[in-house]
Formats: sequence, C-alpha cells, structure tokens
Amino acid sequence: MIQNIRDYAVDKDAIMHLYRDGQQTSTSVVMNVEYKPFVAPDSKQKFGDKRPRDHLGFVVDEEYYDSYTSSWEWYFDKRLPQQHNYWNAHFHNHIFCQPNVIVTKQLKGFVREGIPHSFRGELWQLLTGSKKAMKESKDLYKRLLRENMGKITAATKQIDKDVHRTFTEHPILTTKRSEESLRRILIAYSWKNRVVGYCQSMNFLAAFFLLVMSEEEAFWLLCTFVEEVLPSYYDSDLIGSQADLQMFEDMLMTHFPEIQSHLFNLGMPVSLKITSWFLSCYCTILPTETALRIFDWMMVDGVNVLFSIGLALFDINKDVILESVDFETCIGAFNFMTRSAFNADLLVELAFTKYKLKPNEAKKKRQRYLRHVKKKRTQDLKKRTPLDQWEFDALMKEWQKLGCDVISVPQFRDIVTKICPVLENINTALFRVLSKKSDCMNLQEFMMGFSIFTKGTYEQKINLWFDVFDSDCDGYLENKDLVNMFVLLWKLFNHGANMDTAWTSKLFDMVNKRRQGKWTKKEFKLACKHMPLFSEYFSYQIISEDKKQIVRDRRREMTIPIPSKKNPNRKTIRGDSSIAMNFRAKSANPMPRRLYRSEK
Repeated sequence: MIQNIRDYAVDKDAIMHLYRDGQQTSTSVVMNVEYKPFVAPDSKQKFGDKRPRDHLGFVVDEEYYDSYTSSWEWYFDKRLPQQHNYWNAHFHNHIFCQPNVIVTKQLKGFVREGIPHSFRGELWQLLTGSKKAMKESKDLYKRLLRENMGKITAATKQIDKDVHRTFTEHPILTTKRSEESLRRILIAYSWKNRVVGYCQSMNFLAAFFLLVMSEEEAFWLLCTFVEEVLPSYYDSDLIGSQADLQMFEDMLMTHFPEIQSHLFNLGMPVSLKITSWFLSCYCTILPTETALRIFDWMMVDGVNVLFSIGLALFDINKDVILESVDFETCIGAFNFMTRSAFNADLLVELAFTKYKLKPNEAKKKRQRYLRHVKKKRTQDLKKRTPLDQWEFDALMKEWQKLGCDVISVPQFRDIVTKICPVLENINTALFRVLSKKSDCMNLQEFMMGFSIFTKGTYEQKINLWFDVFDSDCDGYLENKDLVNMFVLLWKLFNHGANMDTAWTSKLFDMVNKRRQGKWTKKEFKLACKHMPLFSEYFSYQIISEDKKQIVRDRRREMTIPIPSKKNPNRKTIRGDSSIAMNFRAKSANPMPRRLYRSEK
C-alpha cells in the first residue's frame, strides 16, 4: 500500500490495517493518533533529490515553496490536532461504527473544514457508499481481473500509455508496484463499466485515491465517483463535462463579465483550461492539500463543488488575470492562480459563502444544459452525415425509442431488423465493426456507420463489408465468407430474392480457382472487379422503393429561386436540389439558398 509517503507522519498503517482486518474494535484507538511537528526542510531531502516537495511527496515550485511552508506550518502544528479532537469528540462512534452514514448539516460543516488525513480513506468510502458497495460485491474486483487477464482492447491500450504519465514526478506513484496497482484498477473498471470503459483523467483520480486507501478500496471509490458523483463526465462523448463547461462559462459571464470579455479579446477560450480542471477535479493543478480539501467537500456535495471552487479561484485572482496583456501572459496568470492556491481555508470558505449552488436549482439547470448539448450535437451530426433528412429522422426516431445514450447488441439487432431484415444474420458482426467498443455504440457511431453503409464511397463500402465478414479479424476472408457476402448482397439489392443460376455458377467458378481458400483485402477488391454486378452494387446508394417514391414526390413539390441571364423570366427550376445548386453556382448573381413551396 502507498500510505508510507506521508511526511508529517500520521502512522495510520499500523492502526488502520488492524481496523480493516477486524482486529481492532475500539474506534477511539483509531482516532487517537499522535502528530509529529511539521518540519519543512525535511521534505527536500526525504525523497532523494533536492527539489522541494510537500508532505505527500509532490513537487512544489521553488518560487512558491516559501508560501507553502508559511501556509501549512500553522495548519499542521495547530489546526490539524484541533480537527482531530473535533472528529474524535463528535463522530468517532457515529461514523466508524455505523454501516450507513447519515450526512447531517453538522457533518457537512466538519467535512468542509477538512478531514484529518489519517481518516480520509475510511470517510471517503463511508460518505460515498463505496465501502458498502465493496461489501455487497464480494471478490468482484479480483474476478474481473482474473476473467479478463491478457485481453487487449482499445481501453487497455490507452491505459498502458497513461499509467506512465500519471504524476510522473512523484517518487512512490512512479514505482513499478504502484503503476501496476493503478493499471489493475483502471483495467478492472473498464471491464466493469463497458459503457464508459476508460477516459483520460480517470488515471489521476485513481492515483489520488491510492494515496489514502488500498488498491481494491480505490477501485470501488473510483466506481462510485465516476458513476454517481460525476455522472456522464467520462462517457465516450464527454457530454456531462461539456454541459457543465458551458454552464460554468455562463456563470463566469454573470459574475465576472469583465474577465470573460478580457479573455475573449486576448483570444483565450475559457474551455482551454477549465476542461482539465473539471475532469481531474483540480487534483493535477492545485497544491496537494488544497485538492484534498476539495475532494473532502465533493464527497458530501458532489459535482456542484467544481463550480463553486472555479468561481472562487477567479474571484481571488481577478486582478492578476485582468493585468495580462497577451495570450502568453494570460497562460502565466492561469498557472499562478492554481499553483499559488495554498490557502485552502480561504478558497473553500469563499466558494461556500459566496458561490455555493443550491442543489435542486443546480440539478435543473444542469439538465437544461445537457438537453442543449445533446440537441446541438444531433444537429452537428446531421450536417456531417451524407444521409438525407428523412433517412436521418427515421434512424433518429428508432434510436429515441430506446431512451438511452448508448445501445447494446440486442438493441442494435432490433433496429437493424426493422430497417433492413436482410441484414439479420450479420447484425452482430456489423455492430462489432461500427462500434469502437465491443459492447456499446453511441449515436455518432450509429449514424456515421449507417451513412457509410448506405451512402459511403466505393472504398468505404468495400472496407466495411470486408471487415464485417472477417469474423476472426485476421485480415483474411475465407471462401465461404466470400460466398455468403455475395449472396447477401444479391438479396439486399434484389428485395430478398435468391441469386439466379448464372450468377451462382460464375461466383463458384471464381471461388474454386482460389486453392488457398483465403483472400486479402486487396485480392477481394480485385475479385469485385471481376464481378461487375457486385462492383456496381458497392457504388449504389441503398434505398427502398417506397422511400424512392417519397423522394420523387418531394422533388416535385420543391422549387428553388434561380436567376439566369439567358432566361430572366424563368424564376424557378423544379427537380433535385443538387441540380438547382449547380445552376446557382453558374449564375452571375446567386441567390440565398432558400427552399419554398411553389404557388399553385
């Protein structure tokens, strides 16, 4: 475990492991620990280098080290023992002996003022409910690691990259043992919650939890934190964090319009910095003890704390930001406002008294921003896909019937069966190819996949069909796969009819000439050229007969204003909108692209 990195030496290891193992029943013994006095110079030599570090081993910039020692010397020598006495007097029986913690107003006040570091591990688990979840799901963590050992996914590949980038200057978290613990936590979570999988910044949260608890406890706290404290923050589309980012920008405009306008004039988008603040919950940008105080508060008040702390940071450093004259100095101002935030009492008190959000109002406001972000993303997706309006609306209608942000294989199978029953036998393979993750598919993957399937280029369709029938993902198609593909293509473009005898004979003659029985993607493309009918199919746009009639009817009803020098009396042209746009492009005085119905 990683509890031995403390500098101010609360010897929790010898006490808390007894408590966890059931050997220590007296909670007063757990609470009554002695604190060594704070000696700042020792932190420069404890970890084997000359760089100044804080009490948990994180590097402190030389220019801010004096501020660090002056801010925390009083805290560690006087305030921390007082906090210990408060917790021991009021909560030692109420919290540590109860399976369920009732979060009262008094408890919230004590938590907001700071939890003694020796108790953070236990209290974070009790306040969030992760300890209860761990007890109810016995051995799930070990089972996830055992059942998925050696499996490689997109999430595991990214985890292997990010583990070595996590707190790279910390002497303990960069050891092989600590990196392996962090890797196991993230991989286990990617298999437990396959909708989220893994998202960057989760590695910093897990490593931060390892500072105060064991590996399995950190895993369960990460589960609770990602799924309940910060819902939708780490989904594949980051929709929760994007909604909160827009909400924070509007709040910043309300409280500090001069800062917002100043940043706009400097070309400094607020999202450039705030995104990393929110995703990491400030643990990568603020001094360690200040970040821990924010985590304490988040355990009882949740995501609303991020907004309050952000506004308080801008309030404290308002003058520094307004003094910046260009983009470079503005970046320096942002770095100063985060690296110098050693006075956690001032920051938390200001955030609570002046910028605290009311839970119910904040929840309703956040839901409005979530709906706005989803609507905007749908509109942007509609512009990026080559699907017609009625095609996009039809797929969107089927998606909305499910009432979820991501779909699984059975849900995808139901949609495909309604849209195109011929594809019933390959919908699982089609799901595997279209989705970036093996067990879920979001709206963007769904729409972009179907746009390639129906209106993609020749090359895109060739690659799609090859990947769908390459079931073992070895880069080869067997003869039987090739036959099944061509038979399915025939049915798809001939309304379910079986392939006629002439084409069947030609197909089998081509396949039988291939003695090896395997086809690479390049050989598959050449085979399509020898089968002109199928080569043409890959160039067509899949569209049913009834939809074709709808398009014809709509084309007859639509007119577009087209001025022309050769025929000035002719003000409109009927037909396809793409044809009308070609006429407009050739016109000397093009009109706005506006559609309207013709007058009878």
